[in-house]
Formats: sequence, structure tokens, C-alpha cells
Amino acid sequence: MRKITKIFFLSVFLIIITFPSLAADIVNQISPPRIDTDLSNVITGFIGIIQIIGTMVAVAASVWLGIRYVTSSVEEKAEIKKKLIPFVIGVIIFYGATGIIQIIAEMASWIKY
Repeated sequence: MRKITKIFFLSVFLIIITFPSLAADIVNQISPPRIDTDLSNVITGFIGIIQIIGTMVAVAASVWLGIRYVTSSVEEKAEIKKKLIPFVIGVIIFYGATGIIQIIAEMASWIKY
């Protein structure tokens, strides 16, 4: 069963990588035309800036925690592992929230005012 699952996911992954233009065509057929407004352009730019800043903070914190983990003693490693769980949850929440906001902004651009 595990072998069949691995083969399935590998084949889906290879299809996605091999045919990106096919995926783009499907998305373009599904989504309605985008109406560019000043508000949607501002929101899109703002979300992009927030994601860049959040990514820089997440990478810096990951590097800092990694260096501390490598150079610490056994007791400190246990403490760092405890700090790692809320960090990962925070990163997931951050990217989930910005992704939801991007979806809402994209759907708002479909509406003609």
C-alpha cells in the first residue's frame, strides 16, 4: 500500500513539474478576468511587502535557532526544541493568513465596482 501511494504522489509531482503550462491554462480557464483597480494594486503590493519582511524574519530566526542548537549543551537543546514548536506554528499561521488575504484580494479584483 505504501509503495502504491509513493508511486502515485511521485507521478503527480512529475506531471505537475513536466506540464506547468497545462496547469496555468487550467487556472486561466477557471478564474474570471481580473479587473485592475488602484485598490487591488495597493493591496497586492502591501501583501508582497509583508510576505518579504515575514520571510526575512522567519529565515533569520531559523538560522539563529539553528546556530544556538548546534552550539548548545544537552539541556539547552531541550529548551530550544520547546521553542521550536511555537515558532513553526507561527510561521504556518503567518503564511496561511497571508495566503488567505491574497485569495480574498484576488476574488475582490473579480468584482466590478
